[in-house]
Amino acid sequence: MILHTLRTTFDACKPLRKVSSALRFFSASKVGYESPKDTLSAEDKKRREQSRQWDDIPGFKSNVDPEYRRDLRKIVAAANRGYYRNPDHREKLMAKSKTTNALYRAEPDFYVKQRLRVWLPTSAWARDELDWKAHRPVWSAVKVSRTCESCQIERLNGAHLWWQRKYDPSLFDCMHCYLGSDPRQAYPKGCEDVTSLPELRKRKQELDLGMKPGSLSQSKSSAVEDIQS
Repeated sequence: MILHTLRTTFDACKPLRKVSSALRFFSASKVGYESPKDTLSAEDKKRREQSRQWDDIPGFKSNVDPEYRRDLRKIVAAANRGYYRNPDHREKLMAKSKTTNALYRAEPDFYVKQRLRVWLPTSAWARDELDWKAHRPVWSAVKVSRTCESCQIERLNGAHLWWQRKYDPSLFDCMHCYLGSDPRQAYPKGCEDVTSLPELRKRKQELDLGMKPGSLSQSKSSAVEDIQS
């Protein structure tokens, strides 16, 4: 009787509800949480947003939406017809293109970027055998989507050429960040003054033989002078 009274009055013997461990963990994890600080510069934030807008949405929509793809082809065809039928408009576009190309060529990293993009895909020895400084060039025939460690921009459409960090092979940088403020330092050690692929191949031979840079070119020119004399 006494036990029954205690149970009905105080419910002392009723087992306590078990609190979910997952709920307790989730609640505790929220205590003292601070969102990570965004250390990207304004320029990098702008580039990241442009990458998301330009690289992802148009290409994705064109691939999955046949109607959008047909409309896009019509727009391009109409623009091409207008380009060829209107000489004045064509001249304006050509002049604008020349001006833009001149501005690009005036940039210090323009030719460095162009040379690396031409040399590395076709020359495995340049990628694997030269003494690159802090990175290793990784090229693939199919574009690979990665997030650049420097600018934190995710290349959603991917890129053929990435720069793998030597001290941590899990980290990659895009071409823009790899070039940095001094594009000449993007070249391998001892090749900073090279301007062509044949010259790069010759410089590799000199470095492998322990010769002074430019020695093979000088010896060849001396041999030609001896023959001519």
